[in-house]
Amino acid sequence: MTESDPQAVEDAVRYIMFLVDPDKLFDIALGMYDFSLVLLIAQNSQKVESNLSHFSTQLSADKDPREYLPFLRELWSLEESYRHYRINDHLKRYPSALKSLREGGDILCHKSEPIVLNSHYRE
Repeated sequence: MTESDPQAVEDAVRYIMFLVDPDKLFDIALGMYDFSLVLLIAQNSQKVESNLSHFSTQLSADKDPREYLPFLRELWSLEESYRHYRINDHLKRYPSALKSLREGGDILCHKSEPIVLNSHYRE
């Protein structure tokens, strides 16, 4: 659907954002490791919020590009296993984060910054 009709995808995302919390949708796309979908959702969450501001003040998806773009750029610059670890850690999916670390092998052993495991990883 993405490749065949990008406008249909954008329309579908806008529609879903009326039904689902845009922040949750953003996190779901992030958890799918689909950066083009994450960007599409983040960009459209601004449009949805501005269109609905007079109807509801409950939309919390103020995805300012100054906030999400540096985060996504940082993630994209990482090696795939470490990127998956960071995404899963961000989403509090700790077992998946540890699995990503294991899959990273030697690449993760050469990182300049140590990985500090918090108490959530003891579960």
